[in-house]
Amino acid sequence: VAGSKPQLKAAGFKPMRVRAAPEPSDIEWENLHVPHSYRRKMRLFNGLAVLLVMAFSTLLQLVINLSQAEVARSLLSDADSSASASSSAEFVSQSASLAAAAITFISNWVLKRLCMILTKREKNATQTGYETGLYLKLAIAYSVNTCAVPLLARVIDSFRSNYFEGYTHEQDTFFGT
Repeated sequence: VAGSKPQLKAAGFKPMRVRAAPEPSDIEWENLHVPHSYRRKMRLFNGLAVLLVMAFSTLLQLVINLSQAEVARSLLSDADSSASASSSAEFVSQSASLAAAAITFISNWVLKRLCMILTKREKNATQTGYETGLYLKLAIAYSVNTCAVPLLARVIDSFRSNYFEGYTHEQDTFFGT
């Protein structure tokens, strides 16, 4: 049939995927012998290790946020809203925020070092593969650790303190109703 691609299977060959070869300077020659199954296992292990560090960071931030909320509530409820109790509660709140930011900074630093070491252990065939793998791990880890973890901690604290309990539809000014 005119215009059809020849079928290599008919001649007893297996189908193959063809890609452009990388630049010779991009190839990690010492890693060419490493099987793809090893790389897949290392990527899975690396993902789990990064997830473990992020889970530990999340746990620390949750503990700090929840304990900060409890201390502030107890300070404000024990003293009848005096100026010293209010300033103490503000100090506790600022200290907890600083501690949460320090934990985020330290865990991002640990994630960077860990991702660099673990991505090297994947033994990518090219430098581009290494850089792509490292970038993807760091982008996801930084996004989750810097944005999602503090948001999750605040949402859990809001539900724990019954913040949304007294909400009614009439209070909804966001949509102009």
